[in-house]
Amino acid sequence: MDFDSPGFSQQRSNPLLFSLIRSTEPWLDVYADNCDDLRNHIYKMFANVDITAATGRHYALVATKATSEGQLSCGSIVNDDRFDDNGIYRKGDTHLKTWESKQ
Repeated sequence: MDFDSPGFSQQRSNPLLFSLIRSTEPWLDVYADNCDDLRNHIYKMFANVDITAATGRHYALVATKATSEGQLSCGSIVNDDRFDDNGIYRKGDTHLKTWESKQ
């Protein structure tokens, strides 16, 4: 999940929906609170990190190992293109609203 996405913010602002999500994922708040730390750890361990919006609420992160030991320094290349230059999330939230159906 992308906790920085507008879609997730809307989902989290709905108390009923969010309580249902937390009932199946009780550690969601802990994960959300530590997601930045996890990404920072990945930035330090890999030479190249690409992050892109996959859906309106999820992102894909691809990390590439360095070709040699000396390249695993803290100066990895991070390409985070979840947001455009205006701060708009690149993928619209395509999830169904709670009152919608697929029919």
